[in-house]
Amino acid sequence: MRAFTEILSFSRSVDLLFMVDNSPSMDPKQDALVKALPKMMDLLQSLFGTSADLHVGVVSSDMGAGSGEGAGG
Repeated sequence: MRAFTEILSFSRSVDLLFMVDNSPSMDPKQDALVKALPKMMDLLQSLFGTSADLHVGVVSSDMGAGSGEGAGG
């Protein structure tokens, strides 16, 4: 068996985009995400230190159409 080494380099720039489905059936998943975020941030800090160029975005599935109540027909 041969041994080898490879030098890896990586960027300290991290872009995270969360697409959150905010339908009522996803409430438990949203709660799980909220609970997991601190651990994920700790992991990112352990990997990149405090020098990471971190951008976080959050979008939802809410298109702002309202509930549909009161729509005449």
